[in-house]
Amino acid sequence: MPKGKNQKLKLLYLADLFYKKTDINHHLPMRDIIKYLEKYGIEANRTSIYDDMKCLMDFGMDIGKCRNGSVTEYYLDSRMFEIAELKLLTDIIYSSKFITGKKTKELCKTIGRLTSTYMADELKNQIIVPDRIKSQNKSIFYNVDSIQDAMQSGNKLVFKYFSWNYKSKKIYHHDGDFLMVSPWAVCYDNDNYYMIGYDGEKIKHYRIDKMEDVECISEKREGYSEFKKINIKEYTATHFGMFGGELEKVVLLCKKDIANVIIDKFGKKLNVLEETDDFFEVEAEVNISNQFFGWVAGLGGDVKILSPAGVKESYKNMLKNILDNNF
Repeated sequence: MPKGKNQKLKLLYLADLFYKKTDINHHLPMRDIIKYLEKYGIEANRTSIYDDMKCLMDFGMDIGKCRNGSVTEYYLDSRMFEIAELKLLTDIIYSSKFITGKKTKELCKTIGRLTSTYMADELKNQIIVPDRIKSQNKSIFYNVDSIQDAMQSGNKLVFKYFSWNYKSKKIYHHDGDFLMVSPWAVCYDNDNYYMIGYDGEKIKHYRIDKMEDVECISEKREGYSEFKKINIKEYTATHFGMFGGELEKVVLLCKKDIANVIIDKFGKKLNVLEETDDFFEVEAEVNISNQFFGWVAGLGGDVKILSPAGVKESYKNMLKNILDNNF
């Protein structure tokens, strides 16, 4: 019998079969393996398939076997990712606000290809899609690529930067002119992706989903000495919601019951000044802004600003303005 035209692809088809159609709960007897290969015009018999499976196992595939009555069945016993790990990845993608709805579906479909079709269906059925707002900027991944290219080549970026108004219309900063920035880092904070860069005067951060027409140019970036002065973890911790403001040391009186909240915000190396049975005082550097005040207010009295007096007064004035304007 002449060999089929796909005979040289036999090992690839066999590997694909094990990846897609088998797992720890789904096994194939030899007759089904032979039938599958014949469908693609590949001549096969038990002896040759045993040799092929040994080649695949020598290459690293973990092919197992089990008995189903009197029949021996074969399957892929382990993979690069366990189903729980893939579930975690899909959950992260679905919960990421900066990824568009369309890209979310595409990425999760790609993740499904990392397991068997049966497990992929199970993965799809287990996903609870949160009813949350997703980014409208479908070019965010291209933006990230351009930023990474610029950082690797040590060059500057040019881009337009915008905000949304109440009519969901883009309002471009700097009259729509291109900004030229030296990119130094990319970070994730408060459900958003940011680029941290030097604008020629100081270090600033930019929401990546609000960057448009991003392009890496040949001009070498600058601002290395300024960037080295900041600690990224401290930078994101002090810039509440990544909004700007004057950096100041504040002393907060916190209930011990919410120590986890304080550590989540400022890290484990807290500068604790004093403590009582129920409270502790902590000193931290923060950028003073309405976002910081909103964080304090959101804790419902479990955190109080003790000093400096000017920050404490600004907080009281913000609360008073809110009350005056709403009641």
